[in-house]
Amino acid sequence: MKKIKIGDLRQRITIESAVVSSDGYGGRPKSWVPIATVWAKVEPLRGREYFEAHQIKTEVTHRVIIRYRPDVTPQMRVKVGDNRYLLIESVIDIEERHRFLELICREEGQ
Repeated sequence: MKKIKIGDLRQRITIESAVVSSDGYGGRPKSWVPIATVWAKVEPLRGREYFEAHQIKTEVTHRVIIRYRPDVTPQMRVKVGDNRYLLIESVIDIEERHRFLELICREEGQ
């Protein structure tokens, strides 16, 4: 991976965590709570269409680079803009130096 510069982090994103609560009727709805708004570099890695159960499905995978945060986990998601959500698949501490995190994500709702 090429060297990351702070100036590469040009997009504002919001990291969200899932909260499961009881609705009083036995259901357990999930809602998302903002954890932090940070600067990031968001780039698509690949797009793939495939045929599943007679429907075309699209999978878009992204790499999101942010400054190191110890509280980011794969159970979270990234909000990009007003209506795009990326589910975090893995969190990588680049070079294990606690400077930058690489989040490998897939777009939600595709």
